[in-house]
Amino acid sequence: MNSLIATIGLLGAAQGAFLGIALLFSRFGNRQANRYLAGYVLVFTVALLDFYLDEVGILARLPWLEALLWPREFFYGVFIYLYCRELTLPELPQPRRLRCILWLPAILHVAASWALLFLPESLQRSIMGSGDGLAAPWSAWHFLLDDMEALLAIIHFSVLMVLGVRLLNEHRRRIPDQFSYTEKINLDWLRYMVIGTLLVYIVWVPGELLLFAMPSAELGRWHSLVLHLSMVLLIYTLGWVGLRQPDIFSTYQKASLLRAEPVEDPMESEDLLPPDDAPESGDKYSRSALSPELAQALIDEAQSLMDQEQLYLDSKLSLANLAERLKVSTNYLSQAINQCTAQNFFDFVNSYRIAHSMKLLGQQETSVIDVAMDSGFNSKSAFYAAFKKHQNMTPGQYRQSIR
Repeated sequence: MNSLIATIGLLGAAQGAFLGIALLFSRFGNRQANRYLAGYVLVFTVALLDFYLDEVGILARLPWLEALLWPREFFYGVFIYLYCRELTLPELPQPRRLRCILWLPAILHVAASWALLFLPESLQRSIMGSGDGLAAPWSAWHFLLDDMEALLAIIHFSVLMVLGVRLLNEHRRRIPDQFSYTEKINLDWLRYMVIGTLLVYIVWVPGELLLFAMPSAELGRWHSLVLHLSMVLLIYTLGWVGLRQPDIFSTYQKASLLRAEPVEDPMESEDLLPPDDAPESGDKYSRSALSPELAQALIDEAQSLMDQEQLYLDSKLSLANLAERLKVSTNYLSQAINQCTAQNFFDFVNSYRIAHSMKLLGQQETSVIDVAMDSGFNSKSAFYAAFKKHQNMTPGQYRQSIR
């Protein structure tokens, strides 16, 4: 049984190493994002290698190797946060302050762990083991690398995961205001990867807290086993999804999301909460120079252009494209659409596409997928979702109703 478990851990490490190296040398997509994803995968690879070496007894014989592989807990959150940041804010440079905040805990952990390499072997074992009988300052070193390390790593990872999820949610919120499509820019697969990481986190944190409250060698072994098997599952899931959807590992073209309002990294915000006197969301244009009369004139011009030139048939139409045709700013165009139609840009364009598709659905010889493509949609699923939202029925039901 032990040999089987060790083999599973080794296979997971091999798969992780393969994915990580492939990402590091990939020439496609956002190469910086690839590097962060590679770092994320390779940290899991080190953890699984450590697990394998421990299971087969090598670490017990070579404490220096355990010290070498020890510092990794403060890297998980950094890599996944930077990966989320690179994909959601690709044009926002990383300030020096941000880099220091992110990497300093990991660097200190590496320094505190690798300093063990200069100590006698017996002392290394004691500091990384139970710590019994250690005198100061060795007992303090053991406390930092054992009890305090786990607690600080949990806090560190939790904060970065919250900020990464916030970036992802803000990205998803901006899409309907800027684009008439969501395919390949909604980052659904990144959301699934975050969920997978959170599942590993759910295994890790309660176990660490339980071990802190009730130290037990048997409990520690079972916790380590379940934790590392969850890591193996995550690594293989990433590999499987990457094969089925190669766009994931080309990591989302670097073409930025054009935004109608300034966006900042929550890590750099002075205050993560809005001030008490912040305007309500319905009053977000209270300081805009665009009057209601000018907004109505702008939306009339936009609607006229959409009708005359059928711009909605362009499946990649964006707010920036339409604003460029109208020779206005994206801010003003977005405001006019929101205020005068009570829609975001996504629904504004899709209302034209649905009206066009309803005419095509009257032609019985035209298939639904052809209707979707001829109406400016990128996929059948997007067409069905938009049609049902606007008409409260499916395209097939509508076709039946007009027979």
